[in-house]
Amino acid sequence: MKHKPESLLLVLFLGALTGIPFGCQSGPTQSNPSDTLENRLLLSPREDAEAEALALLYSGDLVAPEALYQTITKGLVTLRKSIPDSLKNLRDIHYNPRVAISAIQPLMTSEAKDLIRKGEYTEWDSLNAVFGTTVTDTLAITIYDSKKEFFWVTLKATDRLSPCLMGKMYEKLDGVAIMNTVAGGLDGPSLYYGVKDGRDFFLIRDAFGDCPSGCAYARFYLFVKSGNRYTLESNWLHNYTTETPQWLKEARNAVFAQRSEGCLEDVPVEILSNAPPFSN
Repeated sequence: MKHKPESLLLVLFLGALTGIPFGCQSGPTQSNPSDTLENRLLLSPREDAEAEALALLYSGDLVAPEALYQTITKGLVTLRKSIPDSLKNLRDIHYNPRVAISAIQPLMTSEAKDLIRKGEYTEWDSLNAVFGTTVTDTLAITIYDSKKEFFWVTLKATDRLSPCLMGKMYEKLDGVAIMNTVAGGLDGPSLYYGVKDGRDFFLIRDAFGDCPSGCAYARFYLFVKSGNRYTLESNWLHNYTTETPQWLKEARNAVFAQRSEGCLEDVPVEILSNAPPFSN
């Protein structure tokens, strides 16, 4: 069995030590006693990868809450049915994580590097057992002048985890010098889920021009839930001369309102437009 009880205790201990949230801070799972870390891990990875990744982004949790995942799964189906034929190209836009889900790339100390190469490094064994993590790649770079070797390891979990919070767990281990996330998708269209004033919404970014190296243009669409469908409430063509509209700032802030402290690197830069992060 992947999730050993003794290993799970270590995860809970490290979570308390680092302030990692294991329960959804708000929303449909707030008072659900069965929504535990262990149960979430048993459910992950879920069938709808996009919905689970969006639930991770919105919840700010290590593992996506099940009720939120179900809400987003159904919401995506309803959204795409609600998009009018005049905007049918938006139906093909999916969430494009700019930071790889469930992956981290720690820089290891010299002592840990030697143990890893000999197959004798064990500090991460318990976390690996809980998350189904394996080493997928290593990278060694030697600085010519100093002869110093830098050694990175890429770790990938079978569970879908917040890369930032996953990194916070592993960076406490002996032998980890610096923690890094792994790059995700290149620049391009994407969509985001949020809740504002008690109403679910999806924010779609349709990007074009020099993608994926760096999209020159983007139009944002805000679809808000109304009854059994999503209705287009606002849209705006991003440019570099006009102020970002207030509705987009508020939607962006709602998408990222529950991000854990120190996890802003998970926030896709392209959605921030030309406004400073989290400003109103």
